[in-house]
Amino acid sequence: MKIGSRTTKTRSARYYRLDIVLMPNQKKHSIIQSNSERASIIAALQDTLGDPLRLNDLLIKRLSIHTDLLGFSIKREAISFVLFSLTYADAQNFGAHIVNSLSHFQHTHHIYSPEVALTRARILELAGPHDALHTITQLHLRHEDWEYDRYSSIGFYLHGRRGSWMRLWRIAPLFNSDPDTYRQLLNAVQTRSYRLEDTTFVT
Repeated sequence: MKIGSRTTKTRSARYYRLDIVLMPNQKKHSIIQSNSERASIIAALQDTLGDPLRLNDLLIKRLSIHTDLLGFSIKREAISFVLFSLTYADAQNFGAHIVNSLSHFQHTHHIYSPEVALTRARILELAGPHDALHTITQLHLRHEDWEYDRYSSIGFYLHGRRGSWMRLWRIAPLFNSDPDTYRQLLNAVQTRSYRLEDTTFVT
């Protein structure tokens, strides 16, 4: 997937949901076959969104400066992120970079595995921080063991997990930066007793 193609759009800073999905003719495949592939995505996120002063690649440094990762979910059939990006182009380039990174890992380390599925990045612009928070709860809850799944960002919200590559400061005030409040929000969403326009969990 080419980064920075001529079809790249330029828009002002927005919240986005980015999904890595199968190409239309790949529906019989899974995006991910193993935990090592999941781990490679986490490593790519850490390398891409970590300390920009340690990055030499100008495009990756730009992504680190221009993109905040607010949430993620990595499953066999779907990989999703919630981002705050300064431009739509940054969100596009982030998606392209993760797709290329995963594809490179699969072709390099899984040469004897089943055929690698072809994927693409799909981007949805979100209405704002409340919509982003609601989307993050949905991503967390799609994991069977959502409380402790290490392949979602739930640990950053409930269990004090830390990392410079995850930046929650735009979202955390909406649940008072309190894990118990976020857990209540998850339970409310799970039981369908919370609506996006509700203000119960926001300051």
